[in-house]
Amino acid sequence: MESPIEARKRWRAFGEQIEFAAEDWEVLDLTLSLVPDLRICALALKYARAKKVPYPIESVGDLIKHLQNGRFMAGRHLIDAEEIKTYMHEGFFPIEHEGALLSRMYAALGRHRYEMAMLSASHPKTIARVVETQMSKGAK
Repeated sequence: MESPIEARKRWRAFGEQIEFAAEDWEVLDLTLSLVPDLRICALALKYARAKKVPYPIESVGDLIKHLQNGRFMAGRHLIDAEEIKTYMHEGFFPIEHEGALLSRMYAALGRHRYEMAMLSASHPKTIARVVETQMSKGAK
């Protein structure tokens, strides 16, 4: 059976051929600004490592149990357990290693942004209320 480290190496594929060192931090940090969702994913992975989340993560419930107070704050973004249940499709599980976690989080954030864009286009007043509610939850 493939270990999580081997699976992660396979997941990285050709990207592993491009290497960075600690002194490249500023370049990488600036590059993350191109796709802000990647910064959210990186922070979530940082928290997962700090909490020593074990792999595989078998279900959305397994993922949610690692949240502090049932939510995840990333800058001005509040992601709660209900949103994770909505956007982390059951087909995303099991999550077998960190690379898969990053991929699925990124896909879930993309799905969320797409649905919010569609809602905004068809119901601008509704999206304004959703954003207002999210902002007030983050202020608590």
